[in-house]
Amino acid sequence: MAKFNYFDTIEALSDLMELTVREVFEEKKNPAHIRNREITDSTNKMICELESKLFSDFFPPLERADIAAFAHSLGRVTSAAASIERRYRFSTSDAEICVKLAELINQNAHMLKKIRKADGIPNRDSFRALAKKADEQKSRGIAYSKATENRSAIEELIRELSSCFDRLVEIMLNNI
Repeated sequence: MAKFNYFDTIEALSDLMELTVREVFEEKKNPAHIRNREITDSTNKMICELESKLFSDFFPPLERADIAAFAHSLGRVTSAAASIERRYRFSTSDAEICVKLAELINQNAHMLKKIRKADGIPNRDSFRALAKKADEQKSRGIAYSKATENRSAIEELIRELSSCFDRLVEIMLNNI
């Protein structure tokens, strides 16, 4: 039996997360709820398979918890993005910030299997600068959608992206 590759699954979850965030902010004519259900189902299936293998293979408990927590964090970002109503317009800044944050997480998640040195840790400052820009825009109320429910969903997405990035940095710090 071939050994389960946890990093490949994490990378697939990360790719799906970035794709979902990108699709939210693109103009699409197809019904979003059908695609969102497929994405959520696919994400949940990958997380369940990963957890099943984590608990059947030998791992120190801390590593097992880190891998599972990061997979769930990617799943929460994907779900948060999939829950955003696409029928409303978004500010350009919302789209740019969310897509860039998702892109940074995805790029750095793909480094996990190679990381062994402190200089491989993602640039937390650039990530925080983008998250701060989102907070500043929120506080000034510039160019936000008139749909309050969608506004909350975008804010939730940014929180989940930030939390996911923190989890990724924590894993990297624990493994150098």
